[in-house]
Amino acid sequence: MHHAEILFALFIVFVAAQIGAEIAARLQLPGVVGEIVAGVAVGPSMFNWINVNVVAGKPATHSTEPLLAIAEVGAVLLLFSVGLETRLADLKKVGKVAFSVGTLGLVIPFILGAVWAHLAGFPVAKSLFIAAAFVATSAGITARVLSELGVLDRIESRVILGAAVIDDILAMLLLGVVTSLQGGNGVSLLGLGLTLFQALAFIGLVAVVGTKVVSRSGPALDAPLNPLSALTLAIAACLGLATAGAYIGLAPIIGAFLAGMVFAEAPQRHQLEKQIGVIMAFITPFF
Repeated sequence: MHHAEILFALFIVFVAAQIGAEIAARLQLPGVVGEIVAGVAVGPSMFNWINVNVVAGKPATHSTEPLLAIAEVGAVLLLFSVGLETRLADLKKVGKVAFSVGTLGLVIPFILGAVWAHLAGFPVAKSLFIAAAFVATSAGITARVLSELGVLDRIESRVILGAAVIDDILAMLLLGVVTSLQGGNGVSLLGLGLTLFQALAFIGLVAVVGTKVVSRSGPALDAPLNPLSALTLAIAACLGLATAGAYIGLAPIIGAFLAGMVFAEAPQRHQLEKQIGVIMAFITPFF
Protein backbone atom coordinates (compact mmCIF):
# COMPACT_ATOMS: atom_id res chain seq x y z
CA MET A 1 0.00 0.00 0.00
CA HIS A 2 1.16 3.51 -0.81
CA HIS A 3 0.73 6.27 1.78
CA ALA A 4 -2.36 7.66 0.03
CA GLU A 5 -3.96 4.21 -0.06
CA ILE A 6 -3.28 3.67 3.63
CA LEU A 7 -4.75 7.04 4.59
CA PHE A 8 -7.80 6.40 2.41
CA ALA A 9 -8.36 3.00 4.04
CA LEU A 10 -8.01 4.54 7.51
CA PHE A 11 -10.53 7.22 6.57
CA ILE A 12 -13.08 4.73 5.24
CA VAL A 13 -12.75 2.34 8.18
CA PHE A 14 -12.91 5.09 10.81
CA VAL A 15 -15.94 6.84 9.31
CA ALA A 16 -17.78 3.56 8.65
CA ALA A 17 -17.11 2.38 12.21
CA GLN A 18 -18.45 5.60 13.70
CA ILE A 19 -21.57 5.47 11.54
CA GLY A 20 -22.11 1.82 12.42
CA ALA A 21 -21.66 2.50 16.13
CA GLU A 22 -24.15 5.38 15.97
CA ILE A 23 -26.76 3.27 14.21
CA ALA A 24 -26.27 0.45 16.71
CA ALA A 25 -26.66 2.86 19.62
CA ARG A 26 -29.95 4.13 18.18
CA LEU A 27 -31.11 0.52 17.97
CA GLN A 28 -30.09 0.07 21.63
CA LEU A 29 -27.28 -2.32 20.71
CA PRO A 30 -23.62 -2.16 21.79
CA GLY A 31 -21.66 0.11 19.48
CA VAL A 32 -19.20 -2.69 18.72
CA VAL A 33 -21.99 -4.56 16.89
CA GLY A 34 -22.40 -1.68 14.48
CA GLU A 35 -18.64 -1.38 14.05
CA ILE A 36 -18.34 -5.07 13.15
CA VAL A 37 -21.16 -4.85 10.59
CA ALA A 38 -19.61 -1.71 9.11
CA GLY A 39 -16.22 -3.43 8.92
CA VAL A 40 -17.70 -6.38 7.04
CA ALA A 41 -19.52 -4.01 4.67
CA VAL A 42 -16.51 -1.91 3.66
CA GLY A 43 -14.03 -4.81 3.79
CA PRO A 44 -13.03 -7.35 1.13
CA SER A 45 -15.95 -9.64 2.07
CA MET A 46 -18.47 -7.23 0.50
CA PHE A 47 -17.82 -3.87 -1.16
CA ASN A 48 -14.07 -3.62 -0.45
CA TRP A 49 -14.31 0.16 -0.14
CA ILE A 50 -11.14 0.23 1.96
CA ASN A 51 -9.31 -0.20 -1.34
CA VAL A 52 -9.04 3.13 -3.16
CA ASN A 53 -8.47 1.34 -6.49
CA VAL A 54 -11.81 -0.46 -6.18
CA VAL A 55 -13.59 2.82 -5.51
CA ALA A 56 -11.85 4.32 -8.56
CA GLY A 57 -12.85 1.36 -10.73
CA LYS A 58 -9.31 -0.05 -10.98
CA PRO A 59 -7.89 -3.50 -10.11
CA ALA A 60 -7.70 -4.05 -6.36
CA THR A 61 -4.49 -4.20 -4.40
CA HIS A 62 -4.38 -6.84 -1.69
CA SER A 63 -2.03 -5.62 1.02
CA THR A 64 -3.93 -4.94 4.25
CA GLU A 65 -0.98 -5.41 6.60
CA PRO A 66 -0.93 -1.75 7.78
CA LEU A 67 -4.61 -1.96 8.75
CA LEU A 68 -4.10 -5.29 10.49
CA ALA A 69 -1.21 -3.85 12.48
CA ILE A 70 -3.31 -0.88 13.61
CA ALA A 71 -6.19 -3.21 14.48
CA GLU A 72 -3.82 -5.31 16.62
CA VAL A 73 -2.69 -2.21 18.51
CA GLY A 74 -6.33 -1.26 18.99
CA ALA A 75 -7.11 -4.65 20.54
CA VAL A 76 -4.05 -4.43 22.79
CA LEU A 77 -4.96 -0.96 24.09
CA LEU A 78 -8.58 -2.04 24.58
CA LEU A 79 -7.58 -4.90 26.87
CA PHE A 80 -5.10 -2.64 28.64
CA SER A 81 -7.90 -0.20 29.43
CA VAL A 82 -10.06 -3.06 30.69
CA GLY A 83 -7.19 -4.17 32.90
CA LEU A 84 -7.02 -0.65 34.34
CA GLU A 85 -10.50 -1.22 35.73
CA THR A 86 -9.65 -4.63 37.19
CA ARG A 87 -7.87 -5.00 40.53
CA LEU A 88 -5.88 -8.15 41.26
CA ALA A 89 -7.64 -8.54 44.61
CA ASP A 90 -11.03 -8.48 42.89
CA LEU A 91 -9.93 -11.09 40.35
CA LYS A 92 -8.66 -13.39 43.11
CA LYS A 93 -12.13 -13.43 44.67
CA VAL A 94 -13.60 -15.07 41.58
CA GLY A 95 -10.62 -17.31 40.80
CA LYS A 96 -12.33 -20.69 41.33
CA VAL A 97 -15.48 -19.70 39.47
CA ALA A 98 -13.47 -18.15 36.63
CA PHE A 99 -11.41 -21.34 36.31
CA SER A 100 -14.57 -23.45 36.08
CA VAL A 101 -16.15 -21.15 33.51
CA GLY A 102 -12.97 -20.96 31.44
CA THR A 103 -12.52 -24.73 31.49
CA LEU A 104 -16.12 -25.49 30.56
CA GLY A 105 -15.99 -22.78 27.90
CA LEU A 106 -13.22 -24.74 26.22
CA VAL A 107 -14.24 -28.35 26.91
CA ILE A 108 -17.88 -28.15 25.81
CA PRO A 109 -17.27 -26.49 22.39
CA PHE A 110 -14.34 -28.84 21.78
CA ILE A 111 -16.40 -31.97 22.45
CA LEU A 112 -19.33 -30.75 20.36
CA GLY A 113 -16.99 -29.76 17.53
CA ALA A 114 -15.22 -33.13 17.61
CA VAL A 115 -18.52 -35.04 17.57
CA TRP A 116 -19.85 -32.97 14.66
CA ALA A 117 -16.65 -33.37 12.63
CA HIS A 118 -16.59 -37.13 13.28
CA LEU A 119 -20.23 -37.51 12.21
CA ALA A 120 -19.41 -35.48 9.10
CA GLY A 121 -16.91 -38.15 8.12
CA PHE A 122 -13.60 -36.54 8.99
CA PRO A 123 -10.73 -38.70 10.32
CA VAL A 124 -10.03 -38.55 14.05
CA ALA A 125 -6.97 -36.28 13.77
CA LYS A 126 -8.78 -33.82 11.50
CA SER A 127 -11.87 -33.95 13.71
CA LEU A 128 -9.79 -32.88 16.71
CA PHE A 129 -8.18 -30.09 14.71
CA ILE A 130 -11.58 -28.82 13.57
CA ALA A 131 -12.87 -29.06 17.14
CA ALA A 132 -9.96 -26.91 18.31
CA ALA A 133 -11.27 -24.13 16.05
CA PHE A 134 -14.55 -24.16 17.98
CA VAL A 135 -12.83 -23.08 21.20
CA ALA A 136 -11.66 -19.77 19.74
CA THR A 137 -13.04 -16.75 21.60
CA SER A 138 -12.64 -13.01 21.31
CA ALA A 139 -11.85 -11.53 24.69
CA GLY A 140 -11.50 -8.17 23.00
CA ILE A 141 -15.09 -8.10 21.78
CA THR A 142 -16.36 -9.34 25.13
CA ALA A 143 -14.41 -6.70 27.01
CA ARG A 144 -15.64 -3.97 24.68
CA VAL A 145 -19.28 -4.95 25.18
CA LEU A 146 -18.88 -5.10 28.97
CA SER A 147 -17.19 -1.70 28.91
CA GLU A 148 -19.95 -0.12 26.83
CA LEU A 149 -22.58 -1.56 29.14
CA GLY A 150 -20.73 -0.04 32.10
CA VAL A 151 -20.60 -3.31 34.03
CA LEU A 152 -16.85 -3.94 34.23
CA ASP A 153 -16.92 -3.45 38.00
CA ARG A 154 -19.53 -6.19 38.51
CA ILE A 155 -18.57 -9.63 39.75
CA GLU A 156 -19.97 -11.30 36.62
CA SER A 157 -17.60 -9.29 34.45
CA ARG A 158 -14.63 -10.27 36.59
CA VAL A 159 -15.58 -13.92 36.18
CA ILE A 160 -15.76 -13.48 32.41
CA LEU A 161 -12.39 -11.73 32.21
CA GLY A 162 -10.74 -14.25 34.50
CA ALA A 163 -12.22 -17.07 32.43
CA ALA A 164 -10.80 -15.47 29.28
CA VAL A 165 -7.28 -15.72 30.70
CA ILE A 166 -7.81 -19.37 31.72
CA ASP A 167 -9.37 -20.16 28.37
CA ASP A 168 -6.41 -18.71 26.49
CA ILE A 169 -3.90 -20.81 28.43
CA LEU A 170 -5.89 -24.02 27.94
CA ALA A 171 -6.52 -23.25 24.26
CA MET A 172 -2.78 -22.77 23.74
CA LEU A 173 -2.09 -26.21 25.24
CA LEU A 174 -4.93 -27.82 23.31
CA LEU A 175 -3.71 -26.38 20.02
CA GLY A 176 -0.26 -27.78 20.72
CA VAL A 177 -1.73 -31.25 21.25
CA VAL A 178 -3.95 -31.34 18.16
CA THR A 179 -1.22 -29.85 15.96
CA SER A 180 1.14 -32.63 17.02
CA LEU A 181 -1.51 -35.26 16.30
CA GLN A 182 -2.33 -33.69 12.95
CA GLY A 183 1.33 -33.82 11.96
CA GLY A 184 1.62 -37.45 12.98
CA ASN A 185 3.97 -36.67 15.84
CA GLY A 186 3.60 -37.83 19.41
CA VAL A 187 2.46 -35.46 22.12
CA SER A 188 5.36 -34.29 24.25
CA LEU A 189 4.24 -34.08 27.86
CA LEU A 190 7.49 -32.34 28.70
CA GLY A 191 6.85 -29.72 26.03
CA LEU A 192 3.29 -29.15 27.22
CA GLY A 193 4.46 -28.91 30.81
CA LEU A 194 7.10 -26.37 29.88
CA THR A 195 4.57 -24.31 27.94
CA LEU A 196 2.14 -24.36 30.87
CA PHE A 197 4.90 -23.41 33.30
CA GLN A 198 5.98 -20.47 31.12
CA ALA A 199 2.42 -19.18 30.85
CA LEU A 200 1.67 -19.49 34.57
CA ALA A 201 5.06 -18.05 35.55
CA PHE A 202 4.54 -15.09 33.23
CA ILE A 203 1.05 -14.35 34.53
CA GLY A 204 2.04 -14.86 38.17
CA LEU A 205 5.18 -12.74 37.93
CA VAL A 206 3.43 -9.86 36.21
CA ALA A 207 0.30 -9.96 38.37
CA VAL A 208 1.97 -10.30 41.77
CA VAL A 209 5.35 -8.59 41.42
CA GLY A 210 4.19 -5.98 38.92
CA THR A 211 1.28 -4.76 41.02
CA LYS A 212 3.47 -4.40 44.10
CA VAL A 213 6.15 -2.46 42.22
CA VAL A 214 3.68 -0.07 40.59
CA SER A 215 1.68 0.51 43.79
CA ARG A 216 4.87 1.64 45.53
CA SER A 217 6.13 3.76 42.64
CA GLY A 218 3.38 6.36 42.55
CA PRO A 219 5.59 9.38 43.33
CA ALA A 220 8.16 8.28 40.77
CA LEU A 221 5.50 8.31 38.05
CA ASP A 222 4.73 11.97 38.72
CA ALA A 223 7.28 13.97 36.75
CA PRO A 224 6.43 17.69 36.95
CA LEU A 225 8.21 18.45 33.68
CA ASN A 226 6.31 15.76 31.80
CA PRO A 227 2.64 15.32 32.73
CA LEU A 228 2.41 12.35 30.35
CA SER A 229 5.23 10.38 31.98
CA ALA A 230 2.84 7.89 33.62
CA LEU A 231 1.00 7.40 30.32
CA THR A 232 4.26 6.88 28.43
CA LEU A 233 5.45 4.27 30.91
CA ALA A 234 2.05 2.55 30.94
CA ILE A 235 1.90 2.24 27.13
CA ALA A 236 5.48 0.97 27.05
CA ALA A 237 4.58 -1.68 29.64
CA CYS A 238 1.43 -2.55 27.70
CA LEU A 239 3.26 -3.11 24.42
CA GLY A 240 6.16 -4.86 26.14
CA LEU A 241 3.99 -7.34 28.05
CA ALA A 242 1.79 -7.93 24.99
CA THR A 243 4.93 -8.85 23.07
CA ALA A 244 6.21 -11.06 25.89
CA GLY A 245 2.86 -12.83 26.10
CA ALA A 246 2.86 -13.49 22.36
CA TYR A 247 6.43 -14.76 22.55
CA ILE A 248 5.51 -17.54 25.00
CA GLY A 249 2.39 -18.47 23.06
CA LEU A 250 -0.36 -16.47 24.77
CA ALA A 251 -2.54 -13.98 22.93
CA PRO A 252 -0.95 -10.50 23.00
CA ILE A 253 -4.14 -9.10 24.54
CA ILE A 254 -3.57 -11.25 27.65
CA GLY A 255 -0.24 -9.52 28.23
CA ALA A 256 -1.91 -6.15 27.66
CA PHE A 257 -4.68 -7.01 30.13
CA LEU A 258 -2.10 -7.94 32.76
CA ALA A 259 -0.27 -4.65 32.14
CA GLY A 260 -3.50 -2.76 32.72
CA MET A 261 -4.19 -4.73 35.88
CA VAL A 262 -0.72 -3.83 37.14
CA PHE A 263 -1.28 -0.11 36.56
CA ALA A 264 -4.71 -0.36 38.20
CA GLU A 265 -2.72 -0.26 41.45
CA ALA A 266 -1.07 3.07 40.54
CA PRO A 267 -2.30 6.28 42.21
CA GLN A 268 -2.56 7.74 38.69
CA ARG A 269 -5.07 5.08 37.67
CA HIS A 270 -8.01 7.41 36.94
CA GLN A 271 -5.76 9.85 35.09
CA LEU A 272 -4.49 6.99 32.93
CA GLU A 273 -8.03 5.84 32.19
CA LYS A 274 -8.93 9.28 30.80
CA GLN A 275 -5.74 9.57 28.75
CA ILE A 276 -6.01 6.06 27.31
CA GLY A 277 -9.67 6.74 26.53
CA VAL A 278 -8.71 9.58 24.20
CA ILE A 279 -6.29 7.35 22.28
CA MET A 280 -8.79 4.50 22.12
CA ALA A 281 -11.49 6.73 20.66
CA PHE A 282 -9.40 6.83 17.50
CA ILE A 283 -7.64 3.48 17.31
CA THR A 284 -10.09 0.94 18.78
CA PRO A 285 -12.64 1.13 15.91
CA PHE A 286 -10.01 -0.35 13.60
CA PHE A 287 -10.01 -3.47 15.77
